[in-house]
Amino acid sequence: SCRRARGTCASELNGLRYCYAIGRQEALSWSSVLAGSDLMPRGMIDLQSMVNNGYMDRPDCYAKISVVQIIAGLFASHGGPSYSVPRLCAALAAAGVHTTLLSVAAPDTEVSNTVTEGYRDRRFAWNHAHAPILAGLRRSSGLSAALREALGETAIVHNHGLWLVPNIVAGWESARAQTPLVISTRGMLSETALGFSRMKKRIVWQLAQGAVVRRAACLHVTSHQEYEEV
Repeated sequence: SCRRARGTCASELNGLRYCYAIGRQEALSWSSVLAGSDLMPRGMIDLQSMVNNGYMDRPDCYAKISVVQIIAGLFASHGGPSYSVPRLCAALAAAGVHTTLLSVAAPDTEVSNTVTEGYRDRRFAWNHAHAPILAGLRRSSGLSAALREALGETAIVHNHGLWLVPNIVAGWESARAQTPLVISTRGMLSETALGFSRMKKRIVWQLAQGAVVRRAACLHVTSHQEYEEV
C-alpha cells in the first residue's frame, strides 16, 4: 500500500507501475495506492483493477524504470530487512527494473561493489563506526556521494527504514534532484518501535526525519497492521 508518486505524467505512471511491482514481488494479498498528491484527492486506488482495465498495458507504462534502494545496513542481527530487501532487489531486477542497492558496510569490513542476481550491490564505509554517539548515526559519506551521483539517471529512490543518516540523506538528495521518494517504514512507526529511544526519535523527527516522510511520494507497507500504524 502506498501513496501515489508525484511528478509529471511519466513519473506518475512509473510510480504506479513500481508500486504494483513491489506489491507483486512481495506476494501481497492486496495492492493499492493511498493517493495524496496535488493530482488526485486523498483516497485509495485499487492497482489490480487498473491492471484488469488495461491501464498497465499502455505503452508509456513500460518505460525503463531505474531505482536506487537505500538501507542503512544489511546486518543479519537486524532481522527481516537484511533478507527481504536483497530479495526484493533480485525480484525487481528479474522483472526488468534496473536496480542498485546502496548500504553501509559493517564496521571493519571492506567496501564492495558487486552484481548479484541481476542488481548492483554497493556497500560503503561506516564513518566514525567506533566513535561514541557518532557511530549510532550510521553516517557514510561514500553512500551519500554515490546516491548523489546516481540520481541523474534514476527514476525512483526507495528508502528502507527510518531514523539513521542514510534514511534522511535519501530524502534530502531525492528532493534536491526532484526524484520521487518511496519509503518503506519497516515497522518503525509502530507504537512498540517508537517506544525505544523515544526522546531521541522525537528530536530526529523534528530536525529532519519528519520532513522527509512528509515529502515522500509513497509510503510502502507490507501488512494491514503496518498501514494502520502509518
